[in-house]
Amino acid sequence: AAIRMRKEPGEILAMERATAIATASLLSTLASGVRGKTERDVAADLAREMVRRGAEGVSFPPIVADGPRSAMPHATPAGAVITGDGPLVLDFGARWNGYCSDETVTILPPRPRSPLGKAFDAVRRAQAAGISSVRPGEPCRAVDARVRDSLDRSGYLKYFVHSTGHGGHGGARRLSPRYRGDPARGHGEGNRIGVRTDHVPAQDAHTTGLRRRAKGCTQRRISATG
Repeated sequence: AAIRMRKEPGEILAMERATAIATASLLSTLASGVRGKTERDVAADLAREMVRRGAEGVSFPPIVADGPRSAMPHATPAGAVITGDGPLVLDFGARWNGYCSDETVTILPPRPRSPLGKAFDAVRRAQAAGISSVRPGEPCRAVDARVRDSLDRSGYLKYFVHSTGHGGHGGARRLSPRYRGDPARGHGEGNRIGVRTDHVPAQDAHTTGLRRRAKGCTQRRISATG
């Protein structure tokens, strides 16, 4: 596990390529329109587009969840029609040269309800707190604690039922390091140079179905300067 956790430059380039394919595929899928389609149809469109753009396959079956279902961290796309009235979550990734990306995007309505906007701001602050604390040698538990402290101050900690983050996808499972409140599952590991950290932090405010991940990226490379 320790060998797989630390990535060589060529491995990082492969993950960046997978990320680029996934992001371009998302933009193409959204540009074709998702309102009025079912969650299953959009998930299938996204998967096909990633392969069309050069992916070997998907990192995992794409998740598309609209409205209240967007609060479910690992929802299975259903036959429900996307209305555009509530948050729409897409969780997806591409595989290229054996390496996987993992990205989550939340699409909000043009004029979100006040509670949704408040939750968004709370999650954004928690995300910034987590990202700013990721550096070589920093224990994963410390990153997790800063995220949770921020959510606690905002009053949303009780809705946070997902982990703060994890390493890359290795086939069907997630790799170290783990960013969560369980010391038995690698929570105390320190960040190292070359370690891929996937969506730090990924936050869910489950009253609104809001989720955020690091904007424009699915990995955070930890440099010597943090």
